[in-house]
Amino acid sequence: MDGRKSGPTLTALRILSVGLVAVAALSACLLRGMFFTADMYPLLSFWLPPAGIVCGLGLLFYVYQNQCNPASLPLLKRQRNVAGFNGGLQSARFKEQPEDDSAPDFRLPVPVLVILLFTPPVIAAFYALHLRLEPVSLTGTMNELFRWGFYTAFAWLACLSTATRGGRTALAALWHIVGLLLSLSALLAVCGVVPLPYAVLRTASPEISATGVRLGGLLEYPNTFGAVMAIFGLERWFAVAEAVREDGGRVQEPLGEVHGRKGRTSEGKANVKKSSAAGSGKNSAETEQKGGVTAWLRGRAGRTTGTEPTRPAQAVFGKTGVLGLRGPAVLMRFLAGEAFPQGTARQLLRQLPLFPYAAALLLSESRGAWLAAAAAAAAALPLKRRLAAPLLAAAAAPLAAAALLYRQYAAGGLAVQPGPGLLALAGLWAGALLAGLWLARRPKGAAGLLQQRLYAPLLWAAAGCAVLPLVRGRVGGTPATALARGELYRDAWRLAGRAPWLGRGGETWHGSYLAVQSSPYVGSQVHSGYLDILLNLGIVGLAGVVLWLLAAGWLTAKASPRRFAPFAAVVLHGAVDFDWSYGLIWLLLSLLAALAVAEYAPVTSIAPAIAKSRPSAITRSPRHEEAVFSPLPPQSSFSPAAAKPREFYHLRTSIFPQLGLACILAISLAGLPLARMAYSAAQGDALYRKAMQADEPAVKIALLRQSLAYDPGQPRVVLLLARLLPAAEEQTALKQGLARSTEDPRLNWALARSYMRSGDAADALHWARRSLRLDRYNAGKQMQAAQGMLGIATAQRLAGDPGRARRSAGAGLALLRQFRLLAAGTARTGGHNDRRFEYGPSAAALQLRLTQLAAEPERFRSQAVSGGTADDGAAIP
Repeated sequence: MDGRKSGPTLTALRILSVGLVAVAALSACLLRGMFFTADMYPLLSFWLPPAGIVCGLGLLFYVYQNQCNPASLPLLKRQRNVAGFNGGLQSARFKEQPEDDSAPDFRLPVPVLVILLFTPPVIAAFYALHLRLEPVSLTGTMNELFRWGFYTAFAWLACLSTATRGGRTALAALWHIVGLLLSLSALLAVCGVVPLPYAVLRTASPEISATGVRLGGLLEYPNTFGAVMAIFGLERWFAVAEAVREDGGRVQEPLGEVHGRKGRTSEGKANVKKSSAAGSGKNSAETEQKGGVTAWLRGRAGRTTGTEPTRPAQAVFGKTGVLGLRGPAVLMRFLAGEAFPQGTARQLLRQLPLFPYAAALLLSESRGAWLAAAAAAAAALPLKRRLAAPLLAAAAAPLAAAALLYRQYAAGGLAVQPGPGLLALAGLWAGALLAGLWLARRPKGAAGLLQQRLYAPLLWAAAGCAVLPLVRGRVGGTPATALARGELYRDAWRLAGRAPWLGRGGETWHGSYLAVQSSPYVGSQVHSGYLDILLNLGIVGLAGVVLWLLAAGWLTAKASPRRFAPFAAVVLHGAVDFDWSYGLIWLLLSLLAALAVAEYAPVTSIAPAIAKSRPSAITRSPRHEEAVFSPLPPQSSFSPAAAKPREFYHLRTSIFPQLGLACILAISLAGLPLARMAYSAAQGDALYRKAMQADEPAVKIALLRQSLAYDPGQPRVVLLLARLLPAAEEQTALKQGLARSTEDPRLNWALARSYMRSGDAADALHWARRSLRLDRYNAGKQMQAAQGMLGIATAQRLAGDPGRARRSAGAGLALLRQFRLLAAGTARTGGHNDRRFEYGPSAAALQLRLTQLAAEPERFRSQAVSGGTADDGAAIP
């Protein structure tokens, strides 16, 4: 069985992989960026099984096809510089270049691809290991296991999708669909067209927002939303700048004229002939053979870059028209930017998303996202040194128009009327497109060049003048946010030192920050993706994630420099915020790496070797050139001496058919148990929500017990169930919940309150102290713990046990003394007191009552019996 017989199966796998990638990416947008794992449960339960099956079958077919193809097998053993996943991609996208071309000498080594594909499952395996090592939160560790299993499947499917031109086009189209969905939905929510109740953050604090409103969009968090808009904006910015530099003068051509018909086609022919003649003999048979292969290569290059001579209508709509069989494919090519007519229309379509991305980025008012975008652009500029002036011209008009829209929307509190808001949005968008088109054109003469170089800086200056007066307070004011995060980072480092190598499992900071914070600040997220990974998985896990980022960054910088800037923005902004807690961020990183693989362009050194291939083998199987993972057209010959590739390890080493195939199958099949666990978690969450809406206590108890049967130990379910049960059953349920979340302060405090109500002084004091150690700066708990001990002491004294009453009152005084010292230390340091941790008059009055009970129990008893004192503080919380 050869590669041609497996064509339909492989085609079906490609379609399924693209569809699953699209479902995951669009679901991430609609599920608030996948920040809350509970939102992901239903998706994972039905998405993971087909994803694992498609990944496993796709890789199995790859190995089987290469083993059963006698022509490609020797090639795979010799051409060790080619990665197995995109071998066919390299040959299909081969472009011959002139000798003086400045394209980088880039080959994709297999270790980079192995790192990209196998690091996520290794991270998931670390979380699975923590399930056996008593993590801080068993539920949090399971949630992280779900996430990284999902990231693994998505990365593999994205890589499978890039093996063909259709898959690459679909991924490029999906990238723009996701970006436009996020940006336009946010802008339309400001106009009141799309109902998003949490799309806008409103605050009166000038430290949080200079205008009082910030745009969060579907992600509901302005900082991460701004970072995502910076990612999409940087990608379009560099793409438009490259177009301005390469074919800026062609926008004056007629709309129907196809790019490259006059110039590049003839240049391509000359270059191909030159390259073919470099390694050829003198007999006529070789010349005819080279001509056939050269024509094939030129056809592939033309179809890849859109330079083949085609009628204008066919170039846009295909032979069957918009409503014909090629309609969906043409639509994807439109969205991906591959099927546009050259000239004005194509330039407009390139610039189309820039304005909404820039406007959404400004409206988010995220200083970190602005700085990360600027730093990422500066980091990517050395890779494209000739893009400095085109970058200035490409973003000038969209940024100026976005600044004007920012002023208008911010003045209206991000709640403008639909009519004026949409009119301003449409008018400024159209103006940005027209001005950008004028700046992108090739100037005529010295006067035109001078005007073009003058207007772009003026537009940048106008944008700055429009934005800076509104945000001057936050940009140049006291860095309160930086000081607060510095304190948070110090506490996180101290916590990481407790388990430096392997960490303490998933959601370590969320479960432990109340116990380790050095001042009463509010911060359930560590605000650094690197520190979060360090806390969860230690140095070992952080090294794996950093290795993955380095491999993806190297690949992006080499294969697709225009995508390095958005990648760098993710890496930089993730260091100062909790972007990495959003699943959408990891999906975008995987898409960037996959699209970089799709733009892989091999070096020209293998051109003579490919030119020696037999054209008959290519023309006999025209469909085989787009087969998944086909390293070269079948029955082609290859000369290692002519190509002289660098030596890299290849997937088809002696150990791969045994160990590698076993690992692939194990990882693929792991999606099935993960999907089963996700289904159970989804059912438990659904039952919990139904219990929250029920009115009858018996119905609530039944639903909550069913929820715990599906998802045992879920803290919020245990807490709600415990409130409805008798004391003995309540304590049993809470202890069962603590067995899975030992350091959950809510469960510890609930158990302490249960013992206070039952009058057990020793157990109440033990669990109260344990709860207060896990949540030090909680003034309410400090007061309630002392009040509980006062109530127990009062009951004991009334029962005729003054000794135990005296000891219970003394324990309450000790709790209050600790509270007073901690509050005094907080006031003395003058640090952040976001939680209002203060020792107030009510605490002083409670101390007086406890002192009286501990010192004069007999007098207190007589007053209590006669009803002379009404002690509100004696009530058990």
